[in-house]
Amino acid sequence: IADWVMLARRYANNPTVIGADLWNEPKGTSPWTIWFAAAERIGNAILAVNPSLLIIVEGSGENQVWWGSNLYGVITNPVILNIQEQLLYSVHDYGTSVFPQAYMFDPAFPTILKDIWTPYWAYLFVNNPNPRAIFVGEFGDPLTLNINKVWMQTLLNFMNGDWFLNGQNQLKPDEKGL
Repeated sequence: IADWVMLARRYANNPTVIGADLWNEPKGTSPWTIWFAAAERIGNAILAVNPSLLIIVEGSGENQVWWGSNLYGVITNPVILNIQEQLLYSVHDYGTSVFPQAYMFDPAFPTILKDIWTPYWAYLFVNNPNPRAIFVGEFGDPLTLNINKVWMQTLLNFMNGDWFLNGQNQLKPDEKGL
């Protein structure tokens, strides 16, 4: 925590530093029940010295689709910060060149992607009466294979409001996508 506080102080007046991604792709020994409490302690310590920073919290590595993309634990254990509006949940998603997930080869692909994204992280925003901002902090693929081009376009459509992947935008006129 002391290192994060030192960095928050050092960059407090630097307008190009907008946030602190507390842990890139938490995985292995940190289930959400441990990680969310650590994120609260670290985030609040940072905000005590630099209240303008976004506190970026990635999902845990348990039951993961991608490292850092399981935010299911937020349902029962949300991260609570002293300045709650500075919280930004973040996820990662990739095409098959990074790791060929089994669902990418499911006959229901790409429609099945909504069934992956929604319960792991998109539920925080999609059809939520109190939506949370979600930052898709890492995504990509060289797009050399057609399957990855389809995945990328599907992710972009989803982030822009096509929650059901049916070609219909579910955003209200005054809403923005993820």
